Amino acid sequence: MSEFIMAIVMFFSSLFGGFVSFFERLPENKYNQDIVFESITAEETKVSEAEKQLCREWFNRNILLKGEAEKLPYDFKVGGKPVNKNIADWDISVGNESETGAVYKGGKTTYITLTHKLSGLKATVEATVYEDFATCDWTVYIENTAEENSPVISDFYAVNTALNIEKAQIYYSKGSYDEPYDFALMQNSLSLIPKTFTSYDGRSTDNYLPYFNISGENGGAVFAVGWTGLWQADIAQSGKTVSIKAKQESFKAYLLPGEEIRSPLVSLSFYNGANPLKGFNVFRSWISGCVYPENIPDTLTMLEFSGPAHTQTAAELMAAADGFGEKTYAPVDYFWMDAGWYQYDEGWHDGVGSWVANPNRFPNGIIEVSEYAASKGCGLVLWFEPERVRPESLFYKKGAQPDEKYSHLKICVWVGVVMGIHAIYTLLTQDIGYNPVNILIYLPVSLFYIFSMTFSYFGMRFLEESISDPIENTAGVICVLLFAIFMGDEFSALTWIAVGIITVGVVGVSYLENHGETPRKKNLGKKLAIISFCMPFLYALLDAFGTFLDDAFFLVEDIANAPFVDVSEETMEAVANTSYELTFALFALGLFIFMKAKKVTFGPVKQHKDKILAAVFETAGQFTYVYALGGVDAVAAPILSSVCVVSLLLSRIFLKEKLSWKTYAFIAVVIVGILLLAVAEEL
Repeated sequence: MSEFIMAIVMFFSSLFGGFVSFFERLPENKYNQDIVFESITAEETKVSEAEKQLCREWFNRNILLKGEAEKLPYDFKVGGKPVNKNIADWDISVGNESETGAVYKGGKTTYITLTHKLSGLKATVEATVYEDFATCDWTVYIENTAEENSPVISDFYAVNTALNIEKAQIYYSKGSYDEPYDFALMQNSLSLIPKTFTSYDGRSTDNYLPYFNISGENGGAVFAVGWTGLWQADIAQSGKTVSIKAKQESFKAYLLPGEEIRSPLVSLSFYNGANPLKGFNVFRSWISGCVYPENIPDTLTMLEFSGPAHTQTAAELMAAADGFGEKTYAPVDYFWMDAGWYQYDEGWHDGVGSWVANPNRFPNGIIEVSEYAASKGCGLVLWFEPERVRPESLFYKKGAQPDEKYSHLKICVWVGVVMGIHAIYTLLTQDIGYNPVNILIYLPVSLFYIFSMTFSYFGMRFLEESISDPIENTAGVICVLLFAIFMGDEFSALTWIAVGIITVGVVGVSYLENHGETPRKKNLGKKLAIISFCMPFLYALLDAFGTFLDDAFFLVEDIANAPFVDVSEETMEAVANTSYELTFALFALGLFIFMKAKKVTFGPVKQHKDKILAAVFETAGQFTYVYALGGVDAVAAPILSSVCVVSLLLSRIFLKEKLSWKTYAFIAVVIVGILLLAVAEEL
């Protein structure tokens, strides 16, 4: 009976959830074909004197601080303290209005300066009113005028204010994401549904267009966000007012001496009446009368000879330019070079951010194509998309790219190639009497090492090296536990103290990773973020088991107990290392065949220089590691254990990784524990 009741409850719960989901999405389904506006005459589209006055009064009161404005219409935090709640910390001066400083033509610009009394930060508001168009706009600039780093600046809202609009309806447009309803006009009632609008994937118009017509019973305003990257706008009805907030979606940083940042440009266009068409026309008249540049030809002809995956060389492009006018049947004003002119691996997005012309296709740079196009009477348009810039990487991180599906496997292939070459070199130059049967004998250890590295490379695609490497170095802790459990080894109190310290550090990093200290879950999705964070732990576990088997059964002091065939005390380490390298080479061959079956494109060898370099360092590291431990352990072990310290420094310097101070603190705890463990093992 209870199971039947539970089934009924689950059914109605699911049904209710479906209804809730439907009604939440219902306003999103109201596209332009369903929206009907009352007609408006040409005379009614014109900006009235009352609307000009409405705009001017709002501008004077809120921007120029003439009157009793409750707060500034923008906001940001300095050291965690919002400007509007700590206005006494700032000296404010309002400059004179001028017609010469306007961002666009037809406006009068005023500069408002806010100087922070404690830090030397100076905020300058460039604000312009276009009275004839009932529109104003402003941008906030923040500069560090001190001789030391500024406090952290965060929550940088270009606008954070409220408008007197009752019973508001909001009209907005979808962006473009290759969907049937791209740019469709949509409508919502703000009294029912507060809205948060964001852009995705680094582009400003792929989810929503950053233009919003907020229409009430007696008037409204068109609100626009001028920003070419990620932005966020929050619009909600609260009583008789509508709150509007907008900012760059994510910003939290300090400024170096002399550095300056800026907010998105924000515009407000005011109108009277209940017809939202009036708002559209007021905004359109401002764009047409003030924003559009002058002296633009009526038509421009652009000719594109390249797509997102183009492979044309400079010579081919210049040859194509020879036919301008003749083959195009019309003069060509601009020659368009789309994405992919730089160096990349598989897809055009691989190389975004380097902005260095592919030397194989453009040995003399893009300037050669540009000058040749100019000789044919046309300009050059070169594709840039700075909002999609990828951070520069180093070694593994440069090879393990998040958007390259098989990058971690490609690194494994190149590691296998380099290790295979080194193994062959060892067999040709050293008389170790190698028996191939040792590959099978040593296979369990080799597989533990190989799979640990493969998982590590996968995690590096998504996880900061600053986090992954210290966690991976905790393999020593697991190894201690394995020897204690399975071999009955006894360890000193210092060893167990080190184990405890490392555990505290790892738990601390894990806690922060899973409680919102990083945006990884937001960027990757919860599932992939968790999987990527688990990869260094998996590496540590597998590497520890490999080391345990190595020390306990293979690289033993008594040669008689070593399972290898045809091995001596002098050749045992070389035989083990060669077996491992040959296994990795066979593994790499298998991966290569697998990826070829999947029709994965590898491209020319020159495109894999970072992966090859990573493989060389890995092989050299493996070789020197073995022989270092064959020397003075008391010196070698602590040095080898400090690799994560070096990795942390390189990640900060070259990869520009910057974690929260809490995360760095727990990483430091891990590193201290690792170094202490290395010392304890040699005492």
